[in-house]
Amino acid sequence: MLFSPAPRVLALAQEFPEYAALTIPKPIALGQVQRLLKPGEGLVAFALGWEETKSFVWLITPNSASFRQINRTAEDIAKQVKILRAKLDPVANTRLKEAFPVAVAHKLYQDILGPETARLAEVKTLFVVPDGALESLPFSVLVTAPPTGNPQDYQNIAWLSRKWATVTLPTVSSLHALRTLATQRQAANQPFVGFGDPKFTGDPSANRGVGGIRLIGDINSGAIPANRLSTILGPLPGTAIELKANAKTLGAGENSIFLQERANIPQVYKTRLKDYKVVQFATHALVAGEIKQFQLGQAEPAIALTPPPT
Repeated sequence: MLFSPAPRVLALAQEFPEYAALTIPKPIALGQVQRLLKPGEGLVAFALGWEETKSFVWLITPNSASFRQINRTAEDIAKQVKILRAKLDPVANTRLKEAFPVAVAHKLYQDILGPETARLAEVKTLFVVPDGALESLPFSVLVTAPPTGNPQDYQNIAWLSRKWATVTLPTVSSLHALRTLATQRQAANQPFVGFGDPKFTGDPSANRGVGGIRLIGDINSGAIPANRLSTILGPLPGTAIELKANAKTLGAGENSIFLQERANIPQVYKTRLKDYKVVQFATHALVAGEIKQFQLGQAEPAIALTPPPT
């Protein structure tokens, strides 16, 4: 590990070992990873910016493994990701007036996964362990082949999502935790619980997420004041409708839904999530880099809930 977890993270890990297994990486042997993968599954893991200029990719399937250096620096990859995200951002690209840079999406795919394509021929589900700038990019928007016609004819573009279903993991070792949790989830006796429509007072026209706003936390506390975040993020009344519809479909009552002031962190902690087959958070999602967690030494993705009263 490149940094020591903060004391509060270590305390949380002791109380919730399953959470620690997902978020605090531990070494895992290649053979163990291969045994965890099912037929038709593969895993790619990236390490960007080692020794400042070197980046690497690992590809693992149940029967094979490979490793190579990516012929691009972490800075080069970050520039490509920035271009793609700018065109995906509905705030920066109002009404999607600018065409999506298909050529850049294909170039980035070629750089980071192109040589692995042949070895992924039998793979249907691809687990992705991103690093650096790749943590903020949905891999499904990468393009696996150059466009043969109009690059804006998006229906006929070779999106990565048409070749593989992707699952993003925080670490390679979290695959073991994922398989374990899936087994435990089968024993859950409640159909559904949902949290959404938090009480936010920001611009109601904003989409989920913070768009082009970069939020930098208090460098002493390592976190953004909750009341400040709630005034930046816009309300999401549609998520209440979404949660109610899902609860009805899954045979759960409205008492399984926590909205507005009740969509808060203490309520999440009080709820025995392992008792539910489906757990849904319908709120703003903040990708890695949108909030700087100085105390942890890294930028982590997060979801936003109703802040405590001040």
